[in-house]
Amino acid sequence: MVQSIIEFITAKLDDINFKDKHKTKKNDFQRKRDDAPLGFAVISKFILGIAGRKLTDENISFGSESEIKVSDSAISQRRDAVQYTAFKELFNESAKMIPVDKTYKGYRLVAYDGVKGELPNYKDLKPKYLASENAQYPSFHAVAKYDVLNKVYMQAVFEAGTTDEREAVIKILEEDNYMEKEISALDRGFPSVKLIQKFNNKGKYFVMRTSSSFLAEVNNFRKSSNTDEIIHVNYTKRRAALSKTSTDGIELPYSFDLRCVKILLSTGEVEILITNLPQDEFSTEDLGKIYNLRWQIEISFLHLKHAIRIEDFIGKKENSILQEFYATLIKANILMQLTSLSDAKISNSESSNSDKKKFNYKTNFRAAAKTLKETLYKLFFSNSIVEIIDQLVFKFTQRISVIKPDRSFSRKFNSSKHSVVYR
Repeated sequence: MVQSIIEFITAKLDDINFKDKHKTKKNDFQRKRDDAPLGFAVISKFILGIAGRKLTDENISFGSESEIKVSDSAISQRRDAVQYTAFKELFNESAKMIPVDKTYKGYRLVAYDGVKGELPNYKDLKPKYLASENAQYPSFHAVAKYDVLNKVYMQAVFEAGTTDEREAVIKILEEDNYMEKEISALDRGFPSVKLIQKFNNKGKYFVMRTSSSFLAEVNNFRKSSNTDEIIHVNYTKRRAALSKTSTDGIELPYSFDLRCVKILLSTGEVEILITNLPQDEFSTEDLGKIYNLRWQIEISFLHLKHAIRIEDFIGKKENSILQEFYATLIKANILMQLTSLSDAKISNSESSNSDKKKFNYKTNFRAAAKTLKETLYKLFFSNSIVEIIDQLVFKFTQRISVIKPDRSFSRKFNSSKHSVVYR
């Protein structure tokens, strides 16, 4: 699959219609040989290979694999000629290529969540991305749709740090054209009448954990002795006017049914889940399992932030940052496909030596991310893709971690980002 993704991206970058669609100006990349040496395809591969180093170091690594020697300023100038939409399209389309091998009762299981981070302290970013006048750095808030069983980022939006996550999910849903059976799992910061209406209008199923402040009807269920009940909500214009949350964009009045379920946690606490899944197909136990699987997006975001290091932008302009954001999601999907291959090899090796193994093991994701970053330019510029993939998978199997299935807490990470030199 990784080979197919690399070949698909390479073919797209060489396609003249794709180039014309995503170049910044009509007269960009008009010279013969596509403005060699930094033509559209070449500069795009440079962006795809960025590993979060200083531009000078990136250029050295890029030059050693591509055999193209250019100045740092030439790279910066050529990046401006490529719109970030090229990488968004490559991300969206390559994600669709990854097979849906695992489902829950025949439904693809996805989760939505957000990650926040700092941006370069660049004046042109401040009007849009500075949270307040007192904020030290501009910040972003990225929200993604993630297949928790097949480990695939499917869609994502990149917004200012103050963006409401629910609005970001609605934005993703408006662009969503996935037509197969699907269930979305969301945490308690997401429930809103507007989002529920959007899911229902799109004909999509959801499971959301809800807070104590969401809808009087849900809170009445919370206080009752019932454990699985369908309630009816009549959301009128008058009620919307009294709401403390934004109701802009809701089609009012809005009447809908909502299934409420109580889930008993191992701690003895009771959580309330709301859903539009039918009772005759999904039990209370099913809903608990679906919501628990949502945790996989939390793990993936930790990897995205601390192993893949999505905050390590080397560009400082908005277009450059968005280029790197979507390029990083492409790399994240490639990495997760590769680690799935190495995990399978590790598991097969354990099976043949089960009497000698005290623990089960998996790929060390941080070590794998570092190895992939060091190989990205080779992967995009080499004619020996299969050989490079095999070498990567082998290297991944040599750096392993113990699987601790009973872990019930998240590992602590330093939340601050490492310093980066921006250009």
